[in-house]
Amino acid sequence: MIVKPDKNEFGDDWAYGKAFIKQHKQEFGFTLPDRDIIVDDVRVRGIGKTFEGLEKTVDQQLKEIKPKEVTSDKIHTKSKVYFEARQRREETPIYKLEGLDVGDRIKGPAIIADGTQTIVVTPGAAVRDRQGRDKKVIRVCTLTAAGSDYRDACRDYDWRGWL
Repeated sequence: MIVKPDKNEFGDDWAYGKAFIKQHKQEFGFTLPDRDIIVDDVRVRGIGKTFEGLEKTVDQQLKEIKPKEVTSDKIHTKSKVYFEARQRREETPIYKLEGLDVGDRIKGPAIIADGTQTIVVTPGAAVRDRQGRDKKVIRVCTLTAAGSDYRDACRDYDWRGWL
């Protein structure tokens, strides 16, 4: 592979032919001065920047979001789901992820699903929805004994793509 030639060495920073001949001589010990050089492979290296890291963190956004209980009209369907902790089946609402708004709060038991993923919100847990530039993050937390605060263990689920 020939890197971009040095203008100081070859007099031109586009002198790839001269740079190739020099490298060929160095590697193989000879050159073929009357032969054409055929380029059969070109590689390009690019450097990009993203501004994704400049958005607020999940924790910062959660402090600013005004949570609201999800309304029953957002329930896609219901199904009987068995929860081992309660050792019984419970009527469980199923929500489509794309139907939830930022700040929606769902108390378990519940199921949140999209075309490729499913989150089961167990009884005694709650979910709050938060959205970034190109992703959606669902925060699932175990509720305290009071049943209304997000003070215990939390886990963030990150959806990317088709939103």
